[in-house]
Amino acid sequence: MLPPVSILMNKPPFAMKAARLFVAFLLTLAAVPMAFADGGTLAIYWVDVEGGGATLMVTPQGESVLIDSGNPFERDPGRIHKLATETAGLKKIDHLITTHFHVDHFGGAAELSALIPIGHVHDKGIPETDPDGRPNNTRWPITIAPYRNFKADARNVIRAGSEIALKQGDGPKLTLRCLAADQQFIAAPADAKPNPLSAQNVEKPKDTSDNANSVALRLDFGPFSFFDGGDLIFLRKRGQGYGGWFG
Repeated sequence: MLPPVSILMNKPPFAMKAARLFVAFLLTLAAVPMAFADGGTLAIYWVDVEGGGATLMVTPQGESVLIDSGNPFERDPGRIHKLATETAGLKKIDHLITTHFHVDHFGGAAELSALIPIGHVHDKGIPETDPDGRPNNTRWPITIAPYRNFKADARNVIRAGSEIALKQGDGPKLTLRCLAADQQFIAAPADAKPNPLSAQNVEKPKDTSDNANSVALRLDFGPFSFFDGGDLIFLRKRGQGYGGWFG
C-alpha cells in the first residue's frame, strides 16, 4: 500500500497548473509500498504565499513543522493560520524553520506569532547587515526587527548536519535533517551516486544573494523523503553540494 502521506495545497485556480506538477512530483516520491503498525499519517500542506515560501508538515504524532512564513502583512500569516487551525486542527506551531532572510520567506513570522503560538524557531542565524550584501541598505535593522523580536519558546541556529528532534511513534522513524546552510553541506553518504547533471559542467553566474545561503532540509519517513531547499538553486562549481550528489 502507499505510505500514509497526505499532500494538500491551498492554491487559487490560476496557480493550479504549477500546483498539479508539484503534486505529481511528490506523489511519485510517495508511491513506495510500506506497512505501518500505527496507521499514522504524515500531512504536508503547500500554502500559497504567491512567490515566497510556506510549507506546513504535521507528523503522525501531531507535531507541526512550518518551513518559512511568507510575506508580512495580513494575507500570508492569515492564510497560514487559517490552514493550520481549520484544516490541520493545530493550536500551536511546534517548529518554525526559516530557510533564508528574504522577506517573502521570513516576513510573516511576527504576525503569525500573534495569531497562533510558535514553539522553537530554527534558522541559520539572523544577519546583522543586509543579507544580500548591499551596504547601502540602511533599512535592514528595521526590516528584520519584527522577526528578531517576536515571541517564541526558543530560538536555535541550525547548521549543515543539524537534526531537529521530532516525536516518534510506533511506525517508521521520522527524521528532519539540515543538509545545507550558509553554503556549507553535509558530506555525501558513502553509497551516494553522482548527480548525472554535474557531468555537464555548466558554469553558472555566482549567486551573491541570500538565496545561496538557504537552509536545505530533508524529511524522511520510512522510504518516503521530502526535500525543501528554500531558494538554493545552484552552486557555481561542479561537484559541490547540489551539483555533486543530492540536487
